Amino acid sequence: MSIIDALGKSLRQWALNFDTAPDLISIIRRGVVNDLVYLNGYNLAALFCKRSVPIWASIGHEKDRTILDEVAHRSFDTPSKVIGGIRNLIVERTQEVPGMLYRRLSFYLSIKSRRIKVKIIDT
Repeated sequence: MSIIDALGKSLRQWALNFDTAPDLISIIRRGVVNDLVYLNGYNLAALFCKRSVPIWASIGHEKDRTILDEVAHRSFDTPSKVIGGIRNLIVERTQEVPGMLYRRLSFYLSIKSRRIKVKIIDT
């Protein structure tokens, strides 16, 4: 199965199981491969560019750069660094949650308090 077919199959399966797009797509090349031609194709690069979801790539070490590294939203030189990047992203987003909840709760309460004042004035 080609990487294009695998990505397409994975995204179709995701769409069947979830109502929202994934937060991130990560493409990781495992092991030592001397022939990276299959990762330098126009069709694969175009597919990456058409995704609205960020794509992070870890094709290999810096000397093994491919067109996918160039079109990905972020490129890492090792799979371990991709995992570290995902971890950092999760930490950042979880740290944003209390502030988002506070802003939404404040907005909700301000609307409720306005409605209560209106009801008191009307009676």
